Amino acid sequence: MAEKACTIYVVDQSPSMTGRHLPGLQAAEDGNDNEVKNNLQLVLEYLQDKIGSKIYSNRKTDVVGIVGVGTATTDNVVSNDDQAGYDHITAHFGIRQFMASDFRQLRDKLVAGDFQGDIVSGIVVAIQMISLYCRHLKYVKRIVVLSNLNADLGLDDEDEYAPIAQKLADERIGVEVLCVGNAKDSSQQQQQNWHTVVPRFLQFAKQCGMPYGESHEFEAVMRELRDVPLFKTVRSVATYSGMLTLGGSNKGGENHHDDARLAIEVERFAHTKIAAAMNSTAYAVSAEADDGVIRDISHEIRYKVRKQRKDDDHDDDSDEEDKENDDEFEVGKQDLQKGYIYGATVVPISHEDEQNLQFRSDKSYEIVGFVSRATVKPWELMSETSYVVGHRKNARAQFALASLARAMEEYEYCAVARLVSKPDSRPVMMLLMPEITAAFSVLVDVRLPFAEDCRKFRFRPLNEVRVLNKSNNNGTEIVTENHYLLPTPELVTAMDAYVDALDVTDAQDADVDALDVDVGRPGMVANPVIAHVQRCVEARAVSEDAVDKIPDRFVSAFSRVPDRLLTAAAKQVAKLQAAADVKPVPKFKSNKRKYAGVKAEDENEPATSRRAGINLDQLMNAAGGGDDDEDEGKDDLDIADEISKWLSRPADEDPRSERLTQILTEAGNQIMQMAKQARDGGNGRKVIMSKIKRLRYYADTLEEPEIYDDFVGKLRQVTNNNELWQAVCAQGFDKM
Repeated sequence: MAEKACTIYVVDQSPSMTGRHLPGLQAAEDGNDNEVKNNLQLVLEYLQDKIGSKIYSNRKTDVVGIVGVGTATTDNVVSNDDQAGYDHITAHFGIRQFMASDFRQLRDKLVAGDFQGDIVSGIVVAIQMISLYCRHLKYVKRIVVLSNLNADLGLDDEDEYAPIAQKLADERIGVEVLCVGNAKDSSQQQQQNWHTVVPRFLQFAKQCGMPYGESHEFEAVMRELRDVPLFKTVRSVATYSGMLTLGGSNKGGENHHDDARLAIEVERFAHTKIAAAMNSTAYAVSAEADDGVIRDISHEIRYKVRKQRKDDDHDDDSDEEDKENDDEFEVGKQDLQKGYIYGATVVPISHEDEQNLQFRSDKSYEIVGFVSRATVKPWELMSETSYVVGHRKNARAQFALASLARAMEEYEYCAVARLVSKPDSRPVMMLLMPEITAAFSVLVDVRLPFAEDCRKFRFRPLNEVRVLNKSNNNGTEIVTENHYLLPTPELVTAMDAYVDALDVTDAQDADVDALDVDVGRPGMVANPVIAHVQRCVEARAVSEDAVDKIPDRFVSAFSRVPDRLLTAAAKQVAKLQAAADVKPVPKFKSNKRKYAGVKAEDENEPATSRRAGINLDQLMNAAGGGDDDEDEGKDDLDIADEISKWLSRPADEDPRSERLTQILTEAGNQIMQMAKQARDGGNGRKVIMSKIKRLRYYADTLEEPEIYDDFVGKLRQVTNNNELWQAVCAQGFDKM
């Protein structure tokens, strides 16, 4: 169970807190120096991040209180006891579990006052609040002071701060002081408080027995909050608690050997588990009270079922829409029955039969054998992992498991085990690997795939190319070098150097940014979806008009290569481009239809140049018409000449002109007219086949398959499946 925590934030609301001493924070966030937040607004942002994480965790035992000093009013537990010297101190929020609705009130209450705040008196009020709330219960108690330390703290003599320090030690309360302001613009009083008075007080309090006392610059703390997203702490729960057995697992029978059975009492805890972003929830708000409380929702799920019917159940003249309406009807959830799909048949199954079909298994964790670590494939270690440790209350089991882990580490073995986490659950195969550190010796398990989970794919090798060679018996030849698809030794060397230059695991350089170093550390790369959704929901909880925040620098840093690596690898990139002979790809080659007629970058190329990327000579002759008689391949429309004119149109003409569609459609109509008049045999059919072949080639080359498919459908109706159509199908011209 997570520890109870109680935190009180003492906020200085003196008039000096309206100063703008930290412009760098605003510039780093928005890139706009004209609207710089004042110190009190930055304190509000700090509270929003810190308290927002507590709201996100939704822990009732993580409570918060906020005390303001220098306020116009006085409302605190000490002044209510008729003690003087605690004026202008207000407890804005008593100690409680903070809610999102409290954030909206916090923005209105944290405004600068007209009086100088007494920080020490605010600490005393916070101590009294913690003492009354926590009593002698076990809490992690903290007081966080947010002030620019611009006034005399009254802690010059030991006699003045000794009672406060002793009270902090007795109540086991830690203090953290954050100086809000820029050290360059600070006054002499601020310098003295920050460098002398506060450290001396914290040091004395720690000597008295205070758990901890720290002081930080507010700017550094805010940068860390903006860079590092908040991670939700998850309580460790054992996913398996029982015996880890080795040998003699058969229960009864001839093969039962209790003497050869090794059993260790263990517990299993999740180490890596996929985290999901928060999902939106359907809710209903009471009409009387707009408090945002989630109410219970009652609704009935309805299912729409479509019934399969034979074609003869409806008349051919009936409307298609009426058919669909007749086949669909709604049913309730209680009217549905369960079944299994067996081919095209549904095999119904009752609730009792489904219980009998359940795979019966006993709770167990059995080691079935050991394998060498060298035989384990890397892709087998990419699932969620868990720690297997000896039972926390069994010292003998902890020693036994540590011995097993060290033996496996010494001989470089891994264990294959069968896990059933609870009775009648599905068994899974696990791979156990030892992890030995100075603090502990445990086993780490990762799930292994079953045979049904593996997909068998065959890929072409990267170090060879198969080319056509009629001289060989099989008509192919394997080439392993001097081929344009195979990398050269110079290219391999250049790529190897480029990969080494992008290594993110080297953290020896002191000038390297910590965020860049963490890119190469598993477990340090934040999920941008979770962090982004969390920040957006948090901003909307504070203000309904808040806009969605962009991902922080910590999140966006992992979506690209660090700048320092790109700078360091500039030379390797140049060598790699030279070895690979990299050239820019023109736009007209990436999408020929879209950029057809676009003028080439070469100034000598005329504006009315032929369409880039298409060889007209090859286009006119490669269709196969050259083998036929020239007169037989001649179109009345002269499709080749028309397409040549269309390809040679001016560059400023619309590249998606309807002229191309008109040319291909007219050519198809001429062929169908000839098919109506032609006889089944003779030269007429040969001329038609030549024209169809050429039309098909133009439609394919110019990316107009719809026109050809429409032509083929009409041709089939015209020929009525005669010998001409059979010849078209035999040549494969009935489809693109």
